Amino acid sequence: MRNKQRTEVLHSGAVAAADGSIMDVRGYTSVNVQITGITTATVTFQGNVDGTNFVNVQAYDTAGRSLGSIAIANGTYICDVTGFKNFKADITSWTSGTVVVTANATVDPVPQYDGGDIFSITVDPTIQTSAYSLKDLVCEKLTFSNVVRRDGGMAVLQTITVIDLDGENSELWFVLFDRDPTNTTFTLNSALTVNDTDADTQLGLVKVFASDYIDHAANSVAQVSDIGLAFTLSGVDLFVAVIINTANTYTATGDLRFKFTFLRS
Repeated sequence: MRNKQRTEVLHSGAVAAADGSIMDVRGYTSVNVQITGITTATVTFQGNVDGTNFVNVQAYDTAGRSLGSIAIANGTYICDVTGFKNFKADITSWTSGTVVVTANATVDPVPQYDGGDIFSITVDPTIQTSAYSLKDLVCEKLTFSNVVRRDGGMAVLQTITVIDLDGENSELWFVLFDRDPTNTTFTLNSALTVNDTDADTQLGLVKVFASDYIDHAANSVAQVSDIGLAFTLSGVDLFVAVIINTANTYTATGDLRFKFTFLRS
């Protein structure tokens, strides 16, 4: 019989990107993770069922009240590991800090945070460093898992935030799909041509204009608020294409970060 709780240190003073220790979570329902020592680093939460192949898992940021598969700040995070074999928290990027990650597996019921609450998903797309032309795809098709709680469930897109580490301030168009547009080919640095078969899967379009950005010394940020785009999904996942409408060139493949905030019923 499993103990009701078990604590393990997954990283002890890490000063470089590194895989975390693998935690056996069979028989447990949730893992509470505490991260300290981050200055500039990314911790990615992962789990598996087959004991071999890890995939990203969602964690609830108890301070920011948001869901995401990564942590870029110190804090406490809660992951649902019901039915999982293993859990880990890899440091997938590191610039500075002495990172400590401590995990506590428990058999206590998993807290439910999303019933009518606002939650957010953060994604770090891989973009191109070659020049973009007008209406080119910025990145691969984005997949946001479990945006709604059940097949055909409803949510509302409230805000989109763009963090631009290169300060290019590009006009970006976000095209949302209610299911995977499998008949459409997504090619980076090329125009998006939605296949006629997928045309009806488009939920809507949200534009971030160059005038929406605020410039900082080395980067910029833009936010479109009060979008109020209500939708239902054919399944539970949301798919997004990102189109650039400015002829810009980025310095690094990690220069963009997107944050989507939803209200889920």
